[in-house]
Amino acid sequence: MTTNAPWLTLQDNRIGKLERHFVDLVWFRFELQLPDLLDTSFPVYLLPSRDLEETPGAHARYEKILAQILALNPWKGANEEDEGDVELQGMDDIEPEIGLINWCEQLLELVSMPYRC
Repeated sequence: MTTNAPWLTLQDNRIGKLERHFVDLVWFRFELQLPDLLDTSFPVYLLPSRDLEETPGAHARYEKILAQILALNPWKGANEEDEGDVELQGMDDIEPEIGLINWCEQLLELVSMPYRC
């Protein structure tokens, strides 16, 4: 057993969590028929507040990452139940940093509000 094993497990867990968040966001974008994330018509109230940024410019970078994922992975009309089978394109170069995961969680919280009623 190598000394990197716990780190690799943590990295794999973060990648899996980030990927699930992205799949959910791809589905919500399709379901809510939202415009492109970087489009000026995207509802600003659905984005996490920039006041919560850990570092200046972080949210803008996260938005670009998500816009890239959304562009590479249009929802193909699968059911919500099938989302576990979706394999995302463009994940190879994305670091599963905590800030990005937290931002995706906040974004999911905002976008999914109508579905909780």
